[in-house]
Amino acid sequence: SAANRQSAEDARRLLSRMEGMTLDDIARGGRGTLVRPNTISFNTLILALANSGQPEAAEELLFEMEDSCLAINNAQSDHGGHYVNEEQGAVSCMPNTITYNSCILAWAKQGNAQRAESLLRRMMELSLERNDQDELKADCISFNTCLHAYAVSGEADAAERAEDLLRHQETLFLSGNDDVRPDSISYTSVIAAWSSSRHPQAADRALQLLEEMEELYEAGEDYVRPNTHSYTAAINALARSGAAGSAQKARYLLDTMQERYHAGRKDCKPDLACYTSIIDAYARSGSDDAGDNAVELLNEMIELNEAGDEELKPNTRTYCSVISALGRSKAFGAAESAEKLLEDMERMY
Repeated sequence: SAANRQSAEDARRLLSRMEGMTLDDIARGGRGTLVRPNTISFNTLILALANSGQPEAAEELLFEMEDSCLAINNAQSDHGGHYVNEEQGAVSCMPNTITYNSCILAWAKQGNAQRAESLLRRMMELSLERNDQDELKADCISFNTCLHAYAVSGEADAAERAEDLLRHQETLFLSGNDDVRPDSISYTSVIAAWSSSRHPQAADRALQLLEEMEELYEAGEDYVRPNTHSYTAAINALARSGAAGSAQKARYLLDTMQERYHAGRKDCKPDLACYTSIIDAYARSGSDDAGDNAVELLNEMIELNEAGDEELKPNTRTYCSVISALGRSKAFGAAESAEKLLEDMERMY
């Protein structure tokens, strides 16, 4: 927004002024520590740039951080200063994990997943070069931001890239790096990426990842417990595929969610998006009973809504999906049922 951009510009001017005052103070024989910009100063501005939709500026500032820190330390050394590290009094302005994660977020918000991943990989390389993993190290947030960016990017090969990155994350974790342990968000983001893919095996890949989550959870890994978002993403992949049997598989996932929800897994509660996606799957299936199955799901939603579940109130999209399923059905009376639903929808909306 315009307000965010103005805030970022104001922060940039203030940071430049701090740098100038620091160099002036050192030139006059001072220590330059009074208003010397530090990592927090730079990170605050980078986050402002990320929130204002300026990823190029955020990344440029990231690279400037090291130059600025080097320039100030060199100036301090030229004037007899002895504060060459933080323990001796110098204020560090080297990029850290927050710096890189903010820049990764900036690119992710712009839908540029590949640039986000490029920064992630640079971050891991520098972490090894600097041998300073307390301050600079990739973590689960770094990976998840990139994975989510792929899920919403719309790029042709986004799903493949996302799964490759997830596998790399898994490898790092299994080699002993607990900071990058994949979680439910990691897997769900990749499933969502497959749900948006036009790859012929997209639905199969989504289901395989969901199955991996279930197996890991059943083995005691609670951090990858599948939830409503995980199941709905897989259902979306099935609905988009239109392949034979996809609607039945989607319905099976709904039954699984309901079973687990009633067993106490509140994070598996089927929602409006879940039901509507399954109805879409029936509409695209072209099967003779697609209309009947769609109407059955609609009636189930209405009953649950009338019983107090406000989240399951069918919306216009839900009704349109049911009408589409009926319109494609060859079953007797399907056209009349579709017409009646259309009249009901017009009265309600």
